Amino acid sequence: MGSFGTWPKLIRILQNIYRQTRSAARVNGELTDWFNMTVGNRQGDPISPNAFILYLERLMDPVQENSEAGVIISGSRINNLKFANDVHLVDTDERGLQQQVDSLHDNSERYGMYIVHKPRENKDHVFCRRKEENEMSLSINNVAVENVPSFVYLGSTLIWDNDCTVEIKNRIQKATGVYSDLKVIWNDTNIRIEQKMQLLDACSFQYYTVCGRYMDAEESR
Repeated sequence: MGSFGTWPKLIRILQNIYRQTRSAARVNGELTDWFNMTVGNRQGDPISPNAFILYLERLMDPVQENSEAGVIISGSRINNLKFANDVHLVDTDERGLQQQVDSLHDNSERYGMYIVHKPRENKDHVFCRRKEENEMSLSINNVAVENVPSFVYLGSTLIWDNDCTVEIKNRIQKATGVYSDLKVIWNDTNIRIEQKMQLLDACSFQYYTVCGRYMDAEESR
């Protein structure tokens, strides 16, 4: 925080808040013994999201300062996308992407954070926008990263050729599931039809509306 020019007194206040943090876990309804927290953010603390974002921004410095990496969109160069603790690195070639991965890995270790690459948990992937490039040899700390033709990002399925079929089916299934879960309400004769229609529109029709937009995009291709 000091590197961002944060007021020193505010830094000391936050340090005092975290200095004697203790936690306990609830197992089968019972609390474990209390233990000291030495790493991580306080769960449920409104300060924690901003504190983590500041920390992540400093970790991303080497990537964001690379003026040659990434792609040009509307005149702006973009080489990474971040949402909460998800980081997506973007580049046009394998060598440049590997350099970004290495820079992020090395800088993370510098600040005491490590990229834990676990292939079986499907948290790290290589995703290419063209089929002939769907096999790239990237690694994190000398551990190979799996190549995938599609993956889910922020709830939406991305596919190398922009085919929306899978995403449309998923959204229809979600809408159908929501409708079925509310069967008790639909069958309740004490609830007016107008109220049921309002609930149906709020829960389900939004999915179908998005599906309609995907279908329009699919037809225009």
